[in-house]
Amino acid sequence: MRAFSQKFFAIVKRELSQYFNTWSAYIIFALVLFLAGLLFNINSLAGEQKYSEKVLGSFFYDYSGIIMIAGLLLSMRLFAEEKQNGTDALLMTAPISDRALVYAKFVASAGFLAVLLAISLYMPLLVFIYGKISFMHIFAGYLGLFLLGTSVLSIGNLASTLAPNQWIALILSAVMLVFFLMIWMLTKIAGPVWSDLFGYLAIHHEHFRSFQDGLFSVKDFIFYLSFTLVFLELSVCSLKLRRLGL
Repeated sequence: MRAFSQKFFAIVKRELSQYFNTWSAYIIFALVLFLAGLLFNINSLAGEQKYSEKVLGSFFYDYSGIIMIAGLLLSMRLFAEEKQNGTDALLMTAPISDRALVYAKFVASAGFLAVLLAISLYMPLLVFIYGKISFMHIFAGYLGLFLLGTSVLSIGNLASTLAPNQWIALILSAVMLVFFLMIWMLTKIAGPVWSDLFGYLAIHHEHFRSFQDGLFSVKDFIFYLSFTLVFLELSVCSLKLRRLGL
């Protein structure tokens, strides 16, 4: 068990160091914070006065779109970069299981995402200048952003195991994400049973709303957790098939 944990966290450490030792990671940091700050000022602080809870709701809604894009950019390199650089043979022969490998890379990308979210905390705290805020609202909103972001990372993880290079992984993961974003529109034309299913599978439309409004929803928490685990297990299956040469 100890040997396994050492190997697992060695991969996590390796992946995190690759994030923080490359210029692309800091470009993602800069772009995310710039866009989040810009939208925060335009939609939340500028114009007519708004209640603090509405300001926070607008911030989390805008920031959720930016976090999804960041999730795609962070995950596209997880496995596709290894194939692109020709180092996947070493990865595939590493003395660790496929599941541990997938989850270690995912934990590293989720850790980087958590740092990115933590750095942006100053923005909702600026609402203190203009009014009162609920720390529960901030907690729920950031929890929702993290859950949504990790769901996108899991989609990108799967795409990265399937694609031959990072750019195809990015395109493939973007297509899958758009599908799970827009699937709720099928509820308007589907029958009762299918309508409920399509609405439930929509990754943002219904499930993020409670967190955006400062509410902790066990149902939505379970959805994001289940969604992430399903895509991570699909990534494990994809990696196993690669080992078999399929």
